[in-house]
Amino acid sequence: MKKYADWIIENYPTRAAAKNQCSVAVRRMVEDFPELTLQAGVIRRESGGRYISHMWVCDGDDRKADPTAHQFDFAFTYHFFCSRFLTREEFQPMNRDLFLGILPDFTPGEADEKFL
Repeated sequence: MKKYADWIIENYPTRAAAKNQCSVAVRRMVEDFPELTLQAGVIRRESGGRYISHMWVCDGDDRKADPTAHQFDFAFTYHFFCSRFLTREEFQPMNRDLFLGILPDFTPGEADEKFL
């Protein structure tokens, strides 16, 4: 994991450099480290609140390396959806069937309040 941490520090050294760069950063990491698998999903503050779309990578032992995690100034949990980039139809606007079927604490009335 040290080589991934070193790569992150070299390529995304600051919070500002990491902000809104998860998709680009994950693509770059997978190119540089083909053993990594991209992970698409959402994060959520540990204290609750809205879900935020996000991407990270995992190694063969399912250990996360998140090149842009430091853009967030709060503790969060990951909610995995799939190991691929989402299509425009799935991501924008977010497809309720995909997300409501995966997150166990969703009910149809809550969807608009929980997503950006």
